[in-house]
Amino acid sequence: MDLGAGFVSDPQLEWAGEAVLSDETSTFRMERLSREIEEYKAQVLDEETSFPESTYRFVIDTDFDELMAQLKAISREDFLLLLEKAWSSKYKLLSETSLDSLFDNAKTTAASHSVNSKEGTLYFILLMFLCGHEFDKDRQYDWSVAFWSE
Repeated sequence: MDLGAGFVSDPQLEWAGEAVLSDETSTFRMERLSREIEEYKAQVLDEETSFPESTYRFVIDTDFDELMAQLKAISREDFLLLLEKAWSSKYKLLSETSLDSLFDNAKTTAASHSVNSKEGTLYFILLMFLCGHEFDKDRQYDWSVAFWSE
């Protein structure tokens, strides 16, 4: 599992920034980060896949047009339930502060790409939740980088 571009500042991975930016020696920081990545992976991933099967199924089985229509009228509470449905084990690890930061970062980033509608912004939050907060710049998602660079 790659934590994604900008993982040190990703509000979903507060522990990663704390590990990398601590005052310890570089060797200790990297060993700590490695341990914490393994612990995180054990909590959010199936044993042999990059995403849990349920998350993969959510992405594959969700019709884009239906999702966008749903996002137009969804409440915050129902959207949080959608995030939990998309990746339950990851969602359960997020604090309210992390979720608030994810929402704020997504709104700012979406607006920087001229995405200003409610459903567009919520879709941006969903993508950040699934792919990491810099998915629009992350080379492991070359499709996304190409799209947002146009």
